[in-house]
Order: sequence, then C-alpha cells, then structure tokens
Amino acid sequence: REAINVFLINIATRYLRKNNNEHNSMLIHVSRFKSVQGLVFKQVKKYIDSLKEKISYGQDKKIRDDIKKEFNQIWINDTQKNFNTNKFPQSTKIKFDNVWNKVVETITSESKALEIVQINSQSDDVLDYEKHKNGWNVIVIGGAAISRGITLEGLSVSYFTRVAKLPTSDTLIQMGRWFGYRKGYEDLWRVYVP
Repeated sequence: REAINVFLINIATRYLRKNNNEHNSMLIHVSRFKSVQGLVFKQVKKYIDSLKEKISYGQDKKIRDDIKKEFNQIWINDTQKNFNTNKFPQSTKIKFDNVWNKVVETITSESKALEIVQINSQSDDVLDYEKHKNGWNVIVIGGAAISRGITLEGLSVSYFTRVAKLPTSDTLIQMGRWFGYRKGYEDLWRVYVP
C-alpha cells in the first residue's frame, strides 16, 4: 500500500513541478511464477479500486479524511523532506492540497489515468509508451519478462522481493531495474526490498 501511495504522490509531484504529464511507472516484481503475479495483479487492482470507491463514492467523510491523512503523512515524512531544493527549487512551492487533488484525479479519472499491466507470457498486456503521447501512469507487474532488457519510462517506485536462483550480486543488479539516472526526479524514486 505504501509503495503504491508513494507512486501516486510521485505522479502528482512530477506533474506539479513541470505542469505537464510525463510517463510514470512503478515496478512490482515479486515472483517468477505467473500464478503469483496474477494474484499480485488482483491485489493491486483491488487496492486501487478500493481507493477510488472510498474517495469518489464513499459516504463516510471520516474514511476519506483518513486516506488523505495517510497520504499527507507520506508527503511530510518522506517525499517533501527528501526534496532536493537545490536541483528542484520549484518543489518548495508545491502544497499538499495540490498533490492530493492530483492524486484524486489520477485515481478517479474515467480516462484510464492509471493503468495496471501484467507483463508475462500469459498476458495480452503490452508496454507501449508510444501509444500514450501525453504521458502514461502505469503499474507494471511481472517476473522474468521484466527482469532484463525492458526500460520502464519514468520509473520512480520499485517493489522488488524476488530472489535469483543463484543470488549473486551481478544477477540481482541486472534484475534490479531501479538503477540508472532519473533525470528530473532523482529525489523522488524509491526502492522497496526486503
């Protein structure tokens, strides 16, 4: 949940820094087994749908306020305090209410502002950034198919719990898609590993 929430805050922050949409990706790589990937896909979808329902249609203001408070805690305790204001001075002008409004827009938009895709041999999903000229917010779930040779545009959050058969450092580094230069958002990317 926290990793997904951070990803949603990153989408909003990157938009507010430049006032335009860019590609934003999150990687979830927990197993090489497609059945496990399918379960994780369902869990992520259920969580996003639950957020959308509680924020959009929820009759209980306390629940909406609690969700907003949860996001605000991440904003205060992680995102905002780790801003590199020398490199990104415009970040000091970003207010949480603007971030929250963009998060809500991303979650509740009917125009697929956020998509979840599963990349493996059993899925018909495709990573097609070219198809999304105005930026694409995507959570990518997979295993072997995403462990090597695929570039996730605008990758800002990696949730990575898979171990290699032979857990040597070079294998893990090759599978770890969190390395590389994140131009324009170096202070936002996060890695979740055990």
